[in-house]
Amino acid sequence: MAVIVGGWQMCHQAAMVVQILFATRTLGLSEGGVGLSYVALGVGTIVTSTVGNRISKRFGPGPTLVAGFVVCGIGWLLGAVARLHRSASRCSA
Repeated sequence: MAVIVGGWQMCHQAAMVVQILFATRTLGLSEGGVGLSYVALGVGTIVTSTVGNRISKRFGPGPTLVAGFVVCGIGWLLGAVARLHRSASRCSA
């Protein structure tokens, strides 16, 4: 489990490095929009931490860990398929 979580963290942190550039240059988000996305990330973390123990007790730690990876992966995929900002799409044409 340590190897899996370590690999996940390495990939997740590598993606976080380029997230701001992707959000501003490709998606066309403003500084405020990027800030709001980080606020939403924090709120989601707090909400999840309040129910995480109950979910783990109900389904078990293994399935809960896998579900967490899946939910986070879906979030990253949503960013990857997000619609391009109009001016960003013109620049790459």
